[in-house]
Amino acid sequence: MNKFVFLSLIACAAACAGQTGDVTPATPEQVEEAVAQAEFVRVVLASSLAAANLPPAFADRGNAVLTEADAALDKCEEQVRETSVLWVYKVCTTTVLKRSRFQLKQLQREAALATASTGSPAVAN
Repeated sequence: MNKFVFLSLIACAAACAGQTGDVTPATPEQVEEAVAQAEFVRVVLASSLAAANLPPAFADRGNAVLTEADAALDKCEEQVRETSVLWVYKVCTTTVLKRSRFQLKQLQREAALATASTGSPAVAN
């Protein structure tokens, strides 16, 4: 699991540790509904990659961000199926979304800088 996802889960667990009351596990139907909503995260990330309009030299790195995000979302899904705790799943998927969008924006900036410095489409190192 990516260190950012792990740290987010630890922070949420620590914040909730002081709360009283039971955490009622979600029903199997609720878990399936939550997992189906993760497709929205995948669509947003694919749209973000398309909107970044990366030059061909950066396309592989952009696709790698999506591949990493997909694997992280699969781990989020495994975890919610094991625990049936929806808030942990929501934190996990939100963290994946934010981290991946940040990585795509950084990649877009890097490509823009490379293009600006050469005056032509970026060439990967």
